[in-house]
Amino acid sequence: MKGWLHLGLEQAGADVIDVSGGLCGSRPARLSEQGYFVPLAQSIKAKVAVPVIGVGNITEPEYADAIVREGRVDMVAIGRRLLSNPDFPKLAAKKLGMAARR
Repeated sequence: MKGWLHLGLEQAGADVIDVSGGLCGSRPARLSEQGYFVPLAQSIKAKVAVPVIGVGNITEPEYADAIVREGRVDMVAIGRRLLSNPDFPKLAAKKLGMAARR
């Protein structure tokens, strides 16, 4: 991503920036690493005022919770994990000691 693109998105009225990318059949070495787009999201978050979403093989509730609490990202997306287990949010809430909402 060019250094100015994310700033242009914010100036154009974006309410949130979801830092992700299509892999188009490629298999980057970091693909199995949890949160592989989080470092990029964190660097963008440092430059914008809108919330930033981190993604990339986020499978553990503790990891998702930590990167938000640490301020690395504002939100996480859990697409594939949610597809493989639609009850993941409920299980994550329970694992983190939070009441799941309906």
